[in-house]
Amino acid sequence: MDLTGRLLVALPTLIDPNFHRSVVYVLEHEPASGALGVIVNRPSWLEVSEHLPELSDVVVPPDVVFIGGPVQREIALTVVRDDGGGPVLIEEPDAAHPCRVFSGYAGWGVGQLEGEIAEGSWHVAESEPDDVFCPHPETLWSDVWSRQSGRLRMLATFPADLRAN
Repeated sequence: MDLTGRLLVALPTLIDPNFHRSVVYVLEHEPASGALGVIVNRPSWLEVSEHLPELSDVVVPPDVVFIGGPVQREIALTVVRDDGGGPVLIEEPDAAHPCRVFSGYAGWGVGQLEGEIAEGSWHVAESEPDDVFCPHPETLWSDVWSRQSGRLRMLATFPADLRAN
């Protein structure tokens, strides 16, 4: 199954600090070669204007660099809405294609993502056009769970730390 364009929503049991309560947008997935995505709900405190001033006029608010994942954090990826409304990687965004900037990415080798899904680390969800560019990324994890059906919807209110419950 091709997961390109879908969301990976971390289940509460995924405690790896790189992915705890994360929402990953899958940019590319080829079962024969692996998958690549970006965490879309981890804004950093780094302002785009300070680090990539050439993008400051085309970035979607909030105007910060997002932590895209633990792989190659030293590189910046820019994601724009393509003409069909879906997010795509692009090298040089312009005013016609506002972007979000990510530091690094999430990557999986052949079969690795499928294994993590099978073991219950991730829930695969349909993405909505504004998920990657949402203005309030801090609520996206709960927002995506609240869109799910049945018992999965209850995860929207799952506390970040059970000890605080």
